Amino acid sequence: MSIASTNDPTGVITAAKIATANSAQWILRVYQPTNQSSNMQINIDPNIAASFLSGGNLNAAAASAMENAIDGSEFNIVSAPSSFTFTAPRALATFSLTPG
Repeated sequence: MSIASTNDPTGVITAAKIATANSAQWILRVYQPTNQSSNMQINIDPNIAASFLSGGNLNAAAASAMENAIDGSEFNIVSAPSSFTFTAPRALATFSLTPG
């Protein structure tokens, strides 16, 4: 079973882990080496995604490297039941998944 994957061949999920400060929250760190704006989709195993749904879609949000919530408007996050898409404005991005 893969916890998470990306549809972008240059994209790499460098971490999929339980958050340091909140064990109910998961953190995903994504790297795309082009360091240019890129649209990406992150797919989460449906068995895992089921724990992080809100209104039938993943409760995904942008986070800082310190795992704090940030204004994620630049990422244009769009959630689905077991995936989310975003625009990666730079090489590194961190996201949190929280229970709905």
